[in-house]
Amino acid sequence: MCKVTLTAASSSRLVCYYNSEAENRADYGKFTISDIDPNKCTHLIYAFADIDNQNELVPSSATDIQRYQSFNGLKTRNPALKTLLAVGGLTFNTQKFTAMVATTQNRERSSSLLLNY
Repeated sequence: MCKVTLTAASSSRLVCYYNSEAENRADYGKFTISDIDPNKCTHLIYAFADIDNQNELVPSSATDIQRYQSFNGLKTRNPALKTLLAVGGLTFNTQKFTAMVATTQNRERSSSLLLNY
């Protein structure tokens, strides 16, 4: 008689969230991308991107492009890390998001622009 035991592979996720405004805090509250240990997380979310009047995804500030690159650069220290980009923020107008995803054309354009980041 043969006994077969099947064990389902379990995959746990630790999703971490980085608010880019943390770089502007004073003293001990300041937290930059270089302070992130990418080996502590399976997924890392960068907050925030914005949506412009043409219904396109854009950086929230002029320095965000460089920050996005640094953020994605954390994958060199943890190749399995998944990075994501959050859209919005505290004062975000959800109607912008609704307009951005309202048509197939808008969704495709936004998706292709997102790959730039």
